[in-house]
Amino acid sequence: MVETARAICDVESPLTRHRLIVKLCRAYGLTRVVKSREQKVDALLGDAFAYTDDAGFVWRSMDAARLPVRYRRHALDHVDSIEEIHPRELAALMRELRAGSAGWVSTEDLCNLALKRLSGKKRRLSASGVKKALTDALAMVEREDDGW
Repeated sequence: MVETARAICDVESPLTRHRLIVKLCRAYGLTRVVKSREQKVDALLGDAFAYTDDAGFVWRSMDAARLPVRYRRHALDHVDSIEEIHPRELAALMRELRAGSAGWVSTEDLCNLALKRLSGKKRRLSASGVKKALTDALAMVEREDDGW
């Protein structure tokens, strides 16, 4: 089971621990992942197989977590919510959009552009947590830029 979890992390990381457990259960033919099953699988996995960061995302190793993160195009189409996309991925996206924008662009416009890159589907900023996650990522980028 640990080897399967490592293989999933090699391809999918960073991903939330919950998402890793769901993918692991599905790999073994278990379609329903109830809380008790999630807890059992979590206990079986332990922490030695991978690195979990402060945001609760699982990485293949601590070294992998230290590398710069790029955003994954249409990532939102493959997860249940934007909270399952690492904040550093969102910051990388907002950094790229900000750098590529000519002149002043509103926060709302940047968030809409980001949402179009995160999803091939028509989505709204008003969806649960979307605007907050994107504005938080933009604020992170702006704080980093202020530090230069």
